[in-house]
Amino acid sequence: MNIHENVEKRAAHALSLLVRQFSFPLVQQDRLTYRSGEQTGSRWGIRYTRAKKWISRVYRPEIAYMFTLPDAADETYRFSWNPGKKQWKSADDHGSRLVGRLNEHRDITQLLASVDMEKVELTKNGNEVTLTLIPIPGCFIWTLIPPIHYFVRLKPEEAAALTDVALRIEHAVLREESAMKGAVQ
Repeated sequence: MNIHENVEKRAAHALSLLVRQFSFPLVQQDRLTYRSGEQTGSRWGIRYTRAKKWISRVYRPEIAYMFTLPDAADETYRFSWNPGKKQWKSADDHGSRLVGRLNEHRDITQLLASVDMEKVELTKNGNEVTLTLIPIPGCFIWTLIPPIHYFVRLKPEEAAALTDVALRIEHAVLREESAMKGAVQ
């Protein structure tokens, strides 16, 4: 077994510990990927993305929550969370009404602010919506010099906050889509 295979094995173990902190059932797809078994409705996925450096590796958790909007307009948008300003921003003018609505949800902004986040992104393509959460807690770090490996544990309240954020965002998006559809008719 080479050194990198051993590191990947330890990262896989850290990811399995991380996955157990969430209340939804996930099935292991490969060494560094877990997904919910459902193919319809809302779906969860947790995986480690690997950043290789010369003498280190960082495995970042990427938590994805995907859901489908019934009878949604065929549009595409991408929003990102700005942790410094504690607000959502849009890459362009698509969905600017929804950005404003999401920023009005203080419960969502407070939950997002309660976890150190590297990246949060909400994308819509047709009727498929994906929320991608990349928290700093939950990562696995390995360095060759000095020889250490470290799992940055996600606290139980942080895991609960991430789950709650996803469900609240789904509810807010569904409500806004329904309101926009009602305004058009």
